[in-house]
Amino acid sequence: MARSDLQTMNPVMSTSLISDSTLLIPLIPFITFYSQQWNNSSYPWKPITLALPYISSPHAHPYLKANDLHWLSGMTSLHHLDLSGVDLSNVHGWLHDINMLPSLLVLKLKRTNPQVGVALPVTIGNLSRLRVLSLSGNNLSGKLPETIGNLAHLKFLDLSGNAISGRLPDSFGNLSQLQHLSMQSNGINGTLPKGMGNLCKLQILDFTSNFISGGIDDLVDRLSKCSENKKGSDSGSTDGLIRLRLGNNRLNDTVPVSTGQLFKLQELNLSSNSLVGVLTESHFANLVNLAYLDLSYNSLQLNVSENWKPPFSCYTITMCSCRVGPVFPAWIRTQTNLSELCLSNTGLSGTIPAWLWDLKSSYVLNLSNNNLEGRLPTSLKNYPVNQVDLSSNRFEGPLPELSTNLIFINLSNNSFSGPIPSYFAVATYTQVFALSDNHITGSIPSFFCNFAFLELFDVSNNNMSAGLPGCWNSASALKVINLSNNNFTGSIPTWIGRKTFHL
Repeated sequence: MARSDLQTMNPVMSTSLISDSTLLIPLIPFITFYSQQWNNSSYPWKPITLALPYISSPHAHPYLKANDLHWLSGMTSLHHLDLSGVDLSNVHGWLHDINMLPSLLVLKLKRTNPQVGVALPVTIGNLSRLRVLSLSGNNLSGKLPETIGNLAHLKFLDLSGNAISGRLPDSFGNLSQLQHLSMQSNGINGTLPKGMGNLCKLQILDFTSNFISGGIDDLVDRLSKCSENKKGSDSGSTDGLIRLRLGNNRLNDTVPVSTGQLFKLQELNLSSNSLVGVLTESHFANLVNLAYLDLSYNSLQLNVSENWKPPFSCYTITMCSCRVGPVFPAWIRTQTNLSELCLSNTGLSGTIPAWLWDLKSSYVLNLSNNNLEGRLPTSLKNYPVNQVDLSSNRFEGPLPELSTNLIFINLSNNSFSGPIPSYFAVATYTQVFALSDNHITGSIPSFFCNFAFLELFDVSNNNMSAGLPGCWNSASALKVINLSNNNFTGSIPTWIGRKTFHL
């Protein structure tokens, strides 16, 4: 679309409003809503906000609003349309108008606030040249039409954050060029179409937070046979599955062994399902690029040899509520880049191995709800953890010295004893401090008055004594305080009456 064409379309628009960068993109006419208005009586459409700058999403302009999109139907050579962030709540039949653009390659309508109850129409299949379709964060509902399989050139599909329901159409298997598929946070149910395993170019597959049931054997088995996903595939190719996100669904089968053949996989998230069965070393055999592993909240059991050395080096490993114990897994020692580890409720017993405290990159540690015991090292100030949850174990002895960057600490339901040490005074960024159900003695130290971010303070069911601090006033961030079942004496401080607490 030439500069002269733009001025003919809108004579009110000055030449200075047409970005020179627009002219640097040959053969790809595009349109994006911005802030220049016109009101010319010679045009049959309603006044609308329009400009044509460089391709960008106008998220910084929330006041933009359109009442009509009929004017789009005449732009038969339009290739790129981005109305993301524009309020389309007053537009009727907005998808119908857009479906009249046969040359469209890119369609982005993210967070446009359309009318509630609008479904993706059957006519979406008319946009057969589309490469990019992004409709996230709208109020789309109903089932996806079978005609979505007509978009055979589609590479990027994002329908996340809608209310789409029902089973995915079998025609999904026709989207052979698809590289990015995001459908998270919808109401999709049923099993995944078998044809999805033929989408060998997929890089990102995200169905997080839906109601998908059944197994993933067919999907993973087929994908693992794609040359793009095999070890030895073209390292320069961008094709091949990198992220597999199926967390928070209703999957209820086993994890296929062929998962371990997805050579390029960097992220595997199967958390919060009803998956069952045993995971062996074969399930991870060729996952040399894996950096993020989340299998939490399933009924899975890990069965690997004592000397197993995983092929991967993850920064996040979360296996909460899986069966990993009783012995603390020695293979964790090989994860030198680990920043988050959750082995909560995994059947661990015995003591924590000393080498765990040598992993200098770990910032989140959750070993709660196990049967771990013994004393912790006196000083862990060089262990960079800022969130630690060791609650509901059998630890004993004095409280350890922890990092000054501490944000969250939960040592509740153990057998820790002695007073709260003075070295906690430097952890002034702490937001949660929970020591309930231990054998803590002494008073509440006055240094807690300096904890400006503290939201929860729980020392209930201990042997603490003396008076309550008089320094927590209405300006503090405290929301929950539990001091019950101790031996505190004296009067109740006046600040309690000036602040609403969950007591």
